[in-house]
Amino acid sequence: MREEGKVIANVTVKVEPGAQYRLIAESETDIIGPQRRMALRDTYPSARIHTYRNAGHASLFTCFKEYVSTVRTFVQRHANKS
Repeated sequence: MREEGKVIANVTVKVEPGAQYRLIAESETDIIGPQRRMALRDTYPSARIHTYRNAGHASLFTCFKEYVSTVRTFVQRHANKS
């Protein structure tokens, strides 16, 4: 990912074969609504949940820096840097 010409997310990782780590990035104001958000949570009960405030459906764009930080932290927590 790039921001103003700078690389801000460049992570190389190794994960265990067959490992499944899930991160659900959601927003309180997402157009899918609370029932579908809950259904997604129920589908992946072991997933880490991160809720963005007033981010709408595109939290990657509306909360870019926080989103990148969240994903980076999640990946680093579950993988070993090569």
